[in-house]
Amino acid sequence: MPASPQVFQAWQAISRRKNFHRTALQQALAKLTNTSLLLSFRAWKDTSRRRRQNRTALQQALTRLTNQTLFGAFTSWREYAVEHASHKAKIGTSLQRLTNRTLFAAFATWREWASHKAELQGKLQGAVGRLWHGQLAAAWQAWREHAQYSIDVKARMKVTMQIPCLNLTAISISGAMLAQEWLSVDRMHLLS
Repeated sequence: MPASPQVFQAWQAISRRKNFHRTALQQALAKLTNTSLLLSFRAWKDTSRRRRQNRTALQQALTRLTNQTLFGAFTSWREYAVEHASHKAKIGTSLQRLTNRTLFAAFATWREWASHKAELQGKLQGAVGRLWHGQLAAAWQAWREHAQYSIDVKARMKVTMQIPCLNLTAISISGAMLAQEWLSVDRMHLLS
């Protein structure tokens, strides 16, 4: 049997009423739940505020007690710091005096050493100069003697060559003697 439009309309009316009731119940439940959550939240907030107030009161009391103790400790420390600074200044002055004396003694020692070193260097330079000049003078004198000897030998050879009556044997003997004499003089000058 086919459903009549009246049955369908009745079904729709019932269905709307059920939806309305369901929505109304859900809203009531939500209000109840929200109210329950709101009450729980307020209770937590109040408890939290009370704990914070208690913590703040305890902290203030502890701070007052600590400040009194710290003030006493700070006063003692300040007195110690002033006394320590005074001792430190006295020690610093004493150390400065000692350092100045030590530095002056070190400078005086250095100055004495530098003077002694300069004196030794002067003596050494003088000795080296005298030695050097002595060697130069000896070398110069040896050269002059050798030059004079060379001039004399050349003059004797010239004179010997100009004598026509000498035979070749005499010339070769006198030349060999002159050469031997010349070599011995050279060796003597080199060794001196």
